[in-house]
Amino acid sequence: MKKLFFFPLLLLFIFAACNDDEDMTTDPNASPVESCCAIDAQSETVAGRNIYVPNVFTPDADGINDLFFPFVTGEGGEISNFRIDDTDGNTVHQRTNYVPFNLDNAWDGTFNGNTLAGVFDYVVTVRIDTEELTVRGQVCSLPCFQNADPYESFSAVDNCRFATQHNGMGAADTSLESFEEFECVE
Repeated sequence: MKKLFFFPLLLLFIFAACNDDEDMTTDPNASPVESCCAIDAQSETVAGRNIYVPNVFTPDADGINDLFFPFVTGEGGEISNFRIDDTDGNTVHQRTNYVPFNLDNAWDGTFNGNTLAGVFDYVVTVRIDTEELTVRGQVCSLPCFQNADPYESFSAVDNCRFATQHNGMGAADTSLESFEEFECVE
């Protein structure tokens, strides 16, 4: 009889563990943009300095939001680890021990010469003097090519936060434009 009592509790526990509120979206009909923009951009503080990490970028070589990288306000400091993994846990980009805003260390959305699309996990560890902060989150790579399926307008999705919307003080500014205008966005 004890086994029958614990079995429903076990099922309830499994269901609760699998029902993660931090999933990108619960709508199976959501577009790629809606799914990506359901992820929150990150703003954190370490040693009085602000860190901003966008939630979406468009590696399409148009010169606008092509790179993914963390913003750190002020001078000095170090990004001791910047790693991006695919959903299977494979590392697709990693840089260590560099000065913030060195765009040579940004991720261009490629792996082994191929441009990747979708959601990726990131880890950014920032060291300022003797303090260190690790920020974990997700970013969406939305490359756009002439033969891509159309996405809806980015202006229609409130939570998309691009690098161009960084306010210079370690946070997103929704009044700043994303400047995303390309064939697959109507």
